[in-house]
Amino acid sequence: MFTPPRQNTATTPTDERPPTAGALLKEALRLYRANALLFIATVALLNVPLQLLSLLLNLTAPRIPPLTVSVLLNLPSTQGSTVALTHPLTAAHSAAFVNLGVRAAVGLVLSFLVGVLTTAALAVVIARRREGRAVGPLAAYRAVVERFGALLGAFWWAAARFVVLFLLCPTVIGLVLFIYFLVAWALIPQAVMLEGSGGWTASKRSRRLVKSQWQRASNLFVVVVVLVLVLIGLPPTILAAVLAHPLGLPAPLLQSLFGILIALFVQPLTAAATTVLYYDLKARQEMSGDPVMARHAG
Repeated sequence: MFTPPRQNTATTPTDERPPTAGALLKEALRLYRANALLFIATVALLNVPLQLLSLLLNLTAPRIPPLTVSVLLNLPSTQGSTVALTHPLTAAHSAAFVNLGVRAAVGLVLSFLVGVLTTAALAVVIARRREGRAVGPLAAYRAVVERFGALLGAFWWAAARFVVLFLLCPTVIGLVLFIYFLVAWALIPQAVMLEGSGGWTASKRSRRLVKSQWQRASNLFVVVVVLVLVLIGLPPTILAAVLAHPLGLPAPLLQSLFGILIALFVQPLTAAATTVLYYDLKARQEMSGDPVMARHAG
């Protein structure tokens, strides 16, 4: 049976000054460098099959027959000019649209599940390596399977509320709430896997950890997101543009392949940063004497 990793007192903060986003990122990079192959293997175990399946679905997707457009011009002398457009759809169009819709839905669900499982497995791996304990990708995923129900419930519950907040984004208050909870609920994987929270309590636990240090947490996430976007966006585009002609392969295909490869190296950085933040916030709030934090200490 999976038991959450114990608290590492050797890394509990002893100073009263919280580390900056740069200091937290530096610690995350240290963990990454020390365990790079383990972190990458954990991501690759599920993500490589998913990405290859996604690429296969895209390559075998049916082509939509061209739509014919009939333009009828009516020029009544008293009402001015009007334009009527007709877009006749055939059975082939309908079948192609349904096929693409099913593929997109399957891909979205699989991506969501793999993302949840991978993030949770990385949280376990990073936490145990941070404590100096041996762990492998398969052991981490076995731990995730044991907590799968709680993990899935926590993410779906958060996702349902994010949909509501997203729909409110056109308003100022909706946008503010969306950004706030995007950061406040970022530690859900750690709450589920490292503390045993589940369902709606995981998002509540994550928010309680972050709320007193929201600004510092948001600074870290901004730095990490910008870094990840640069690493995932630029290198695949540049490599595909340079190598497409010499290799005789389509640039979009090369860009997808390079994107898959680079994502394996980048994704662990996000998990490492959030897990380092989780331990720092947890230790500081336990030291503050919060009775709720004391109940979660382990």
